[in-house]
Amino acid sequence: MKGLFWLLSCIVLSFFSLSVHSSPNCTDYCTIKSISLSPIQGINLLSPDGTKYLVNQLDPATQKTQIYIGNVGSDELTCITCTQYPNGPSPHRYHYQPAWHPSGEWIFMSVENDYYYVDLLLFKVYIINGTCDGPDAVCSAVLGWIQSGIYVNLWVCSIDGVHCYQLTNFSQENLANGYTGPAISPDGKTLVWSQIVGNPLVYVPFGGWQLIRANFEIVNGLPTINNETNITPNGMNWNEPGCFNPVNGDLLYLTGSFDDSNQQGMDQYVLNVRTGDLVDLNNTPSIWDEHGLVSPNGKLLIFTSAYPYRADSSSSTVAGYKTEIMMMNAVNGSGQVQLTHFRTPGYVESGDASAAVAFWNRDGNMIFMYTISSNFN
Repeated sequence: MKGLFWLLSCIVLSFFSLSVHSSPNCTDYCTIKSISLSPIQGINLLSPDGTKYLVNQLDPATQKTQIYIGNVGSDELTCITCTQYPNGPSPHRYHYQPAWHPSGEWIFMSVENDYYYVDLLLFKVYIINGTCDGPDAVCSAVLGWIQSGIYVNLWVCSIDGVHCYQLTNFSQENLANGYTGPAISPDGKTLVWSQIVGNPLVYVPFGGWQLIRANFEIVNGLPTINNETNITPNGMNWNEPGCFNPVNGDLLYLTGSFDDSNQQGMDQYVLNVRTGDLVDLNNTPSIWDEHGLVSPNGKLLIFTSAYPYRADSSSSTVAGYKTEIMMMNAVNGSGQVQLTHFRTPGYVESGDASAAVAFWNRDGNMIFMYTISSNFN
């Protein structure tokens, strides 16, 4: 959701769990059994074996967002990025975009760079060692850009946080200056991320991004990446990787737009990373469709969409953003259904919220949803 958070400067983020029933033949897969507010707030991701979970939360001591780990069935959390270890990232940097390696032994994350600046033409605002020296409005915008994948690098850490390794070298001096992702293949050997390389004044409003595939290996106990390859579909300068199909590791689900003049209209695509074949699952290029994630059986795709509010063209813009969680067939995009009703009276989730992103549980019978609201109870 590049660009969204820095424009919505006064928001409340809430986490819901949604229990769903999916029939085997996928013809009647949208029976909602229950919906409730999650007792643990912040993005939380289950480990591959289902015994642990990750939470992305603000640490009161450092006032930086950190990565926490907990055991399923317990609310007790342990911060794995709050302590400075040799060669590891500083706890005085923001940490976002946590993701499990399929082995369950490694955790990917984005970490704020030590040094960077915002060029405001008349002057520059420098951020050095996590401290912003500019006006509050600019520093608030910087946090939104970090959340959106700018001014960060890709790191991977052991699950106790003791051993961490920086995998990329993004900076303002190099071609790329941040990323979103990564999507990780089911066998854990392939990573795909999107790295920013283009100015948002040219590619409006999110900038130009390249989709990069790389091999991930453990060599002599050390995580490494190699064979980085640009796999961006021709003309898709706005792209964001979602996930690989857990059943077919050649299929990558991603968000993308071919309209450089208005990237806010975006669709869900499936890209065969081996053949390059690309399929548009939505075919609604003027509507905001983002953050698609595939069910564990590889058949269903949940995603964030402004389609229920298509009569209001502003709903597919950063300023007027209004979305719900929807679901469709992951193969051909058929059978699209609306799962949530955040702005419809009479539902337990009713209010003024919009859907941000959703995640499947290990069994595919529950969805965890992250919402955005300016005034949500």
